[in-house]
Amino acid sequence: MSRVIGGKLREVGLSATAHRLRATFAEQIVYDLYHKDRAANGGRADFISIIELAREMLGHTSDKAIRKYLNNITKNDRLLRGHVVIVEDASDFALLDEIAKRLDASKDETIRRALAEIIAAA
Repeated sequence: MSRVIGGKLREVGLSATAHRLRATFAEQIVYDLYHKDRAANGGRADFISIIELAREMLGHTSDKAIRKYLNNITKNDRLLRGHVVIVEDASDFALLDEIAKRLDASKDETIRRALAEIIAAA
């Protein structure tokens, strides 16, 4: 199977292997689980749950590779500022992104107070 997939990847001009393809897929699964867990838990991740769920989804018997993926993800997160927010609708992302940018750029509390009032009234 690995030779067939590797051959097809080379046919389309990609210098990749079936193993790398699977590893990239696994990394993305762990990345998504981590960020969704953080968003659901106020910025804190439940690593044990993430590892167990990823192991189940990926069919891994060991958590060694999953821990490696998580270490890379958390290392990169420490380099970046901010908090994860999950939205269902892509148009909500654009709106929240703009609000976040304005909050970060604003030196006064006008926008923050206005948002707090909107939320309190809802």
